[in-house]
Amino acid sequence: EGDAMNICFTFYQLYDVATMATSRFKTNSPYLDLKSSAATSGHDSFKSADGDPLSVALIGLGRIGVMYLRHLSSTPSISLKCVVISARQNADTIRQRYGIPLSIDMTSDPTVAFSDSAIRAVVIASSTDSHTQLILDSLAAGKAVYCEKPISTSLTETKLCYSAAKTAGLPLFCAFNR
Repeated sequence: EGDAMNICFTFYQLYDVATMATSRFKTNSPYLDLKSSAATSGHDSFKSADGDPLSVALIGLGRIGVMYLRHLSSTPSISLKCVVISARQNADTIRQRYGIPLSIDMTSDPTVAFSDSAIRAVVIASSTDSHTQLILDSLAAGKAVYCEKPISTSLTETKLCYSAAKTAGLPLFCAFNR
């Protein structure tokens, strides 16, 4: 229960940084620069019980996914372990464009992230039509979930996701990045 609260706190930090990037700075946001210390200043770092940052996978690297890539990479309480891209994207091109280190796995198969026991949370920034299944698969794999809005376009599916999170005893955080 305490660990779930720590994960929620880390999700809140990520949400706060992401919100600042888009609403508080209309131009030249320091939050869009991976090297900027402004992206993490003023934020306490969550460390897990073993003293390590929260290990996270990012699913989706479109417009909003790129923003999350930058925030995940610059938040000291988070360790980005895996980036799941669409099968249409070229991993080498993406890695070079965004400076993704070789130590971070890149794949088009989300089950790679789900099966990695070191990854404790998943950030979903993929297309809306994929959210429900990715959320359910993440929760079934024992991962906390941070999902960019909407959870689903269906109220029934949204309720199903939150019910699955409750049953799994894991956080499901819906971000509204505006």
